[in-house]
Formats: sequence, C-alpha cells, structure tokens
Amino acid sequence: MRMIGGTSLRTSGSLTVLGLDPEERGPEVRASLGVVPQQDSLDEELRARDNLIVYGRYFGLPRAYLETKADELLEFAQLTERPKRRSTRCPVA
Repeated sequence: MRMIGGTSLRTSGSLTVLGLDPEERGPEVRASLGVVPQQDSLDEELRARDNLIVYGRYFGLPRAYLETKADELLEFAQLTERPKRRSTRCPVA
C-alpha cells in the first residue's frame, strides 16, 4: 500500500495507479485513493479537533488550512462542544 500511495519506493518492476506513477505523482495518486480503516483510528490522547488536523496532515494539507477546516467540520457534524474533549471510541454494535 505504501508503494501504491507513493510513500515508499518500488523495490522492483513498474507500477501505475490510474495511469500515474506514484513515485512521481504521489499526491495526485493519494487524492484518488479511498481508505476505510477496519478499526477506529482515532488517537484517544488527542482532542477531536486535533485528530482532524493530524489526519489532514497525513494527506499533506497545510496546517493553516486545517485549523479553519477542522472548526468547520466540527460545526457540520454538530460537535462544536467537543473540540476540547478527548476522542472516545464508540462500541461496535
């Protein structure tokens, strides 16, 4: 997966994703990939807002942009009272 996303170099052979070379065009490739974790990936030591910022940084988004966007997302999800509270996991039904 790291080679597909362009975060690790190929060990051999050739690789293209959607016609793009991940080593040369990694950000474009990653922008086209969707990842759905099988388990909750929140860091329980971080606040909800901080988790949003960290996750956005994984995709190379600038911190200044994420500072504003995290607030917008918390408002959209009706979680404006949670930015200072730590994240908690929801039990699986």
